[in-house]
Amino acid sequence: MAKAFTDNPEKRVVRDRWNFPVLDFLHRTYGIKYRYFGLPGPDMLDVLEWKHMIDEVVAFQIPDQAGNLRASMEQLRRTMRLKSIRGNTYFGSFEDVVLRRQDNDGIRYVQNNVITLYNLDFCNEICSPIRTGGTDKVVRFQAIRRIINDQSDCYAKLRAGSSLKPPPSMFIMLLTVRNQISVANARKYLRNSVRTKLFRAQCESLERLPPSGQLMGTHSWVLKALIYDMLCTYFGTPHISALFFPSVLYTGTPIVKADEAPVPSPMIHWMVLGNFADPSEAVPNLSPEDFLQKSSGLVSLQTQSIAWRAQSGEQPDTGAIDPLKWLHAYGGDVRPGLNVPGMAITQ
Repeated sequence: MAKAFTDNPEKRVVRDRWNFPVLDFLHRTYGIKYRYFGLPGPDMLDVLEWKHMIDEVVAFQIPDQAGNLRASMEQLRRTMRLKSIRGNTYFGSFEDVVLRRQDNDGIRYVQNNVITLYNLDFCNEICSPIRTGGTDKVVRFQAIRRIINDQSDCYAKLRAGSSLKPPPSMFIMLLTVRNQISVANARKYLRNSVRTKLFRAQCESLERLPPSGQLMGTHSWVLKALIYDMLCTYFGTPHISALFFPSVLYTGTPIVKADEAPVPSPMIHWMVLGNFADPSEAVPNLSPEDFLQKSSGLVSLQTQSIAWRAQSGEQPDTGAIDPLKWLHAYGGDVRPGLNVPGMAITQ
C-alpha cells in the first residue's frame, strides 16, 4: 500500500516550480476549481498550498503502523475541519478502497463528480503488490486503471444527463513513484510493449539491463517507458487525449527502519494533462509524439529549480525548463477541451 506522505526540500521544488505554474495558469485562465483526489497526508501540505484553487478533496489515509492506528486519519479529518476544506476521507490505502469499493470502516466509495486533479504520491515501487481486503495480491496498475475507468464512466454519465452545465472534460494527473524496479519486473511488463520497442532497444544499447537484481536510481528509461506505456494504454479505451510533461527526477526522504542504515529514495515524478477527446476521432492524441526521446528534468536544490538532465535514450536539451512553455508548445491537441467562450491559451 502507499506509505504516509512525507515532505522534503526537493519535493517542494517539484510542487512549487513544476506543478503550481500549470495548476495556477489553468485556474486563472479558465476559472478551474480543482476536485482533488489523492494521498495528501495528515497535514495536507499540498492541498493547503493550493487551497485557493481547490473546491473539494477526496483523500485516502492508511492506518498507522503502531500505536493508535487511526491517529493519522483523525489528524487528517481535524486538518480539514480547521482549514474549512470540503470533501470526503477514506480510511485505508488508495488501492484497497477503490478496488473493494469501500474503506476499512465500511464507508462506500463511489465517484459522483469528475476528478480534475489526481495527486498519486507513492513512496514505494509502482510494481509493489498490495494486499486488499481479501487474500489476493494486486499490483498498483489495477487501481490506476480502475480510477481512469471510474473517471470515464462518471464523465459519460454526467454528460448524458446535463445539457445546461456539461462536466469538465480535462484533468491533471500527478504521479510520483520510487525510481526502483526489479529487473524481472522490468522485463515482464515491457516485453510486449510495441509502443516503446524502439526506445527500449536504443536505451539497452547505451545502458544494458543487468541479468537480475534491483534497479534503484539507475536505468530510469525503464520506468519512463513502463509508465508511459501504461498510461497510454489506459487512456486509449476511454478515448482520453493526453499531454505528457517531462518526467522529473529527484531525491525523496530516505526510508529509516530500526537498527538499519537509511535507504535512499530516488523518485520519478510525472505530470499529465488529460482531456476526453472527440469520440468521432479514430484514436486520441498523445503529445508530444516523440515524448520518450525528450529530455528529463532533475531537481537542483542549489538553484531551487529544475534543470534539463538527459538520461539514456533521451535527446539533450538546453535552456530553461518551463512547464508553461511546454504546454504552449505541445498542448495543441488538448487545448480544445479547455476552451471557454472568449478565452484562449496565449503565448
